Amino acid sequence: MKKLVELALASGLAFSAVCGFASGASAQARGAVAASGAQALSTPPAPLLGASQQRDDVKKRDKNPMGVAGVGLKVGVAGMGEGKLSISRDGETYRSSVEARRGLQVSLPIDVGGDGFGWRFEPYLSFASVGVSRTTSAGVQPGEQANLNAYGMYTGPTVNLHVMQPLYVGIGAGLKAAYVHSDAFDLALDAYLRAPITATYYMTNTVALVAEVGFGYGASVYFNQPEKVVDPVTRVVSNENQDPQAGRAFLWDCSVGVRLP
Repeated sequence: MKKLVELALASGLAFSAVCGFASGASAQARGAVAASGAQALSTPPAPLLGASQQRDDVKKRDKNPMGVAGVGLKVGVAGMGEGKLSISRDGETYRSSVEARRGLQVSLPIDVGGDGFGWRFEPYLSFASVGVSRTTSAGVQPGEQANLNAYGMYTGPTVNLHVMQPLYVGIGAGLKAAYVHSDAFDLALDAYLRAPITATYYMTNTVALVAEVGFGYGASVYFNQPEKVVDPVTRVVSNENQDPQAGRAFLWDCSVGVRLP
C-alpha cells in the first residue's frame, strides 16, 4: 500500500512538471509573436519607389513633352528663282534660262536636342515642272517643259522655345543643298542659306502637329557636258566647253506635318 501511494505521488509530480514546462513554452511563444507584431506595426511600410518615380516622370513629360530626339514627316510647297544655262543642239549653242520654279516638297526632319538648343537633319525630295527658253539670232524662243527632281538635305542649328504648355516655337539657320535631275541639262546643283521658323503643337505627349515656313538666298548652278563640234572646213573634231550657268535667287517654302515625340 505504501508503494502505491509513493507511485501516485511521483506520477503527480511528473505530470505537474510537464504541464508547467508546456505552459511556459506557450507563454514564451505568445510573447515572441506579440513582440514581432508590435515591431511590424511600429515599422512604417517601405515607399513604392518605382510607382513614385513613374508619377514624377509623367508629370515632367506633361510639362515638357518635346523629346531629346524626334522624327517627323512634312509635306508642302517649295520654290526658288530663275536660273541660266547654255544648251547645245545641232552644233549650235543657245543661251537659255530656267524659269523660277515651285512644286511639291516632302521631307523627313530629324531633330536632336529637344527643348532649347538643338540640331536638325532634314533630307527632302522636291518636284517641279518648269519651262526652258533659249536665245537665238531670231530672239528668245520658248522651250519645252522640263521636269525637275531635287534630292537634297537641309541641316543646321535650331533653338526651340517653350512659349506655353503644348506649344513650342523654333528658330533656325542652316544650309539647304540639293542635286537636281532633269532631261533639260546634264547636271544642276542648289545651294541656299535658309532660315526656318517652326511651330510645334503637342496634341499628346508623343504626337505633335508641325507648321513651318522657311526663307533663304543662294544659287542654282546648271551644267552641260562638253559637246563635240566638227569644223565644216577642216573636219577637225573638238570639244566645245559649256561654262556653268548660275542663277542667284531667293528661296521660300512652307509645309505642315507631324513629329514623334
